[in-house]
Amino acid sequence: MKISFTLITLLLLSTSICSFAQSYPELKTNLYVINQQGSPDLIDGNLVIYNEAYSNAVDAYDAPKMTNFGENIAMERETKTLAVEKRQLIEKTDTVFFKIWRMRQETYQLTFFTKYLEQEGRKGFLEDNYLKTKTEIALNNITTANFIINTDPASADAHRFRIIITRPAIEPVIFTKADGNRKNDGVELIWNVADLKNIRQFEIEKSGFDNRFLLAKTITPDTNAQAIFSWIDDKATTDLTTYRISSVNVDGKIEYSNPIVIAKVERHYTAAVFPNPVKNGIININVQGIASANYNYKIISMGGQLSQAGEVTLSSQTGSIKLSGNVLPGNYRLLISKEAKMILNQGIVVQ
Repeated sequence: MKISFTLITLLLLSTSICSFAQSYPELKTNLYVINQQGSPDLIDGNLVIYNEAYSNAVDAYDAPKMTNFGENIAMERETKTLAVEKRQLIEKTDTVFFKIWRMRQETYQLTFFTKYLEQEGRKGFLEDNYLKTKTEIALNNITTANFIINTDPASADAHRFRIIITRPAIEPVIFTKADGNRKNDGVELIWNVADLKNIRQFEIEKSGFDNRFLLAKTITPDTNAQAIFSWIDDKATTDLTTYRISSVNVDGKIEYSNPIVIAKVERHYTAAVFPNPVKNGIININVQGIASANYNYKIISMGGQLSQAGEVTLSSQTGSIKLSGNVLPGNYRLLISKEAKMILNQGIVVQ
């Protein structure tokens, strides 16, 4: 096995590099020739290290390539050939331009050792300009690629190979459906998307009379599930409410569904707590225009916690609820409903 000047340089540099760059992203490339036994013999190599402290311009932190007597591989930047290149962290894309020379008509192997280059959505490719091929390489592992130098001079072209590390453009999320309806005491939203693969999370927002959208719920989708989702807003009011659903993509881009407008519940009756503030642990309810029946009720604290729930009988224009020990003095919201119809949604003060 022939030991190149570049390999000696890399060995000398590796001691100092490893002492402070153990967690730096890096790309190490080795060039091998395949011997008569079919095994690879190492003949040359180079190294790229990424850190925010480095510059993408060639400077004193980069190590120049020393030409070997035999085959050579180096990085080429600004007309200079480098054995070690130190570059800025990759923001969107980076290209490593290789230069090969003094090649023979042999079978060779390129081996890429990558560390800490893997990020969500990022991919790396080896481009062979002679064969017009693009091969994906691992970004936190080892990848090998064999190639042949034949009688065609173009197969030994100095600029035959390069590596591109990039994050492909994320396709926008398409909402194929976004709808909602009142259901029992709440509002059920249902939405579909065409594809889940680039979605990090859904954010459901709603607005009332002031037209200000506020976050109501965050949902992280299961990428193995069908792209059909639903959510019930159990804190919905009977007023006109508009919802919208946003998809947050893996690249941070946000796409919105169409607005989902839930109409106000029209009342043909009256219902109110009297007196209010509530005294002596009894909520008295005056009603007009509704059928005598049992209705569901909830008493919700200002913090959104369920303090008491059950059934109340409303008949002869009156009804009453006896408070349990869980309902301490303070401000609450009383919700009374039957099936999908909200009868009363009123703030109360318990003394």
